[in-house]
Amino acid sequence: MNEKKVFTVIFILALFIYSGLSIYNTVPSIIWDFEQKENEIDDVFETAKSDISIIDDNISRNIYERYQAIEGYGVFNRILGKHEINGFDYALDPHNAYEPINFWSEANDISFRTFAQQLVMFRDDVEANGGHFTFLMFPHKMNDAWNKGFDGIPYNDFNEQADKFLHWLDFYGVDYLDFREVLDKSDMTFEEMFYRTDHHWTGTAAFTAFKSLVEYLNDEYKAGLDADGFYTDESNYEFGTIPNSFIGSAGRDVGVGYSGMDLEDFVTVKPLFNNKYEWTCSMGDITRQSLYCEEVLEYESIYDSDMYRYYLQGINSRDKIINCNDPDAPKAFFVRDSFASPLLANIAPLFSETGASWGKFTSDRYVKEEIINGDYDYVFVSYYPENLITEFFKFYAEDVEQYKLDYAIKQGYVREEK
Repeated sequence: MNEKKVFTVIFILALFIYSGLSIYNTVPSIIWDFEQKENEIDDVFETAKSDISIIDDNISRNIYERYQAIEGYGVFNRILGKHEINGFDYALDPHNAYEPINFWSEANDISFRTFAQQLVMFRDDVEANGGHFTFLMFPHKMNDAWNKGFDGIPYNDFNEQADKFLHWLDFYGVDYLDFREVLDKSDMTFEEMFYRTDHHWTGTAAFTAFKSLVEYLNDEYKAGLDADGFYTDESNYEFGTIPNSFIGSAGRDVGVGYSGMDLEDFVTVKPLFNNKYEWTCSMGDITRQSLYCEEVLEYESIYDSDMYRYYLQGINSRDKIINCNDPDAPKAFFVRDSFASPLLANIAPLFSETGASWGKFTSDRYVKEEIINGDYDYVFVSYYPENLITEFFKFYAEDVEQYKLDYAIKQGYVREEK
């Protein structure tokens, strides 16, 4: 009985000490965030929600020895032989890679046909200005072609949704390139294509996609890109790895120990030639010789690093890249997500100007005023299957009903009112 009391006292005392250290870590960060607050909301309830959110976020980020605790929990779950962790936040696959889980991939209210109709209107406006329009489908880490997972686990597999969407693009005659098929036809292994602790593809996989995109544009549109094959020649790049250096977003959530393996090797692609770019993005106006950002490869803590930013700083709401070496080349624009970053870094030397906007921040007005009127020769919408959601299809959303009516009249389904 006395032993139980002693253990209880020790446990409570340890809990108080740990909580005190966490509070000591958190308070300065909370104070700093409140000092940075601007534009105070008049509504008292909204203000309270904002303040609570700041406090909650800081507590989560600044728990004492947070990542050591995460790693310990991950190792414990690994020892137990569990294929899922954190109440089905993530699961392991046979490659010891982390995969998100969901039980509701079919429950969302999404019309892939409507998305396709929005792209039809986008394409028609681009072509009316003399440009070409293509949708690019990025690969999903969970795919029966290279990763079937363990039985009984509801992996976050959105390939069925991607296939439905591409079906409607076929139906409406919208051009697309499916990088899932490109990788499937390559001789790359799963480990060469994807990171274990992150959902993104590697630089090697993205370069393979880049070469296929150049070939596609030359075949479909007679683009004449990279006529001498210089930029698609792998011998003009240095493909390297930085051993035991990388942890992805999933790894930062549940730790590396859960995989039972070391940190990952990060893949780098370094051009053996110099270009001059004038790059405008959220960081300001920058002049660079390369769009591969080696400065992000150095960090103080692996858990605070984001080495995927090596490619074009990861994701910016807007990018404008001027190729000073070839001002007479075609112009291109990408409505994109973070998967496009290495692809953009690869393909920028082939265009005089490469514009890009993050899909979730690409409004209808921006498309119609900036992109359509930007005299771009090639316009791409390029998404990862999980981003085939309403948040990434804001453009032409208000025009869909009129499009449906016009289409029905054209097909003779309804009569036009006179």
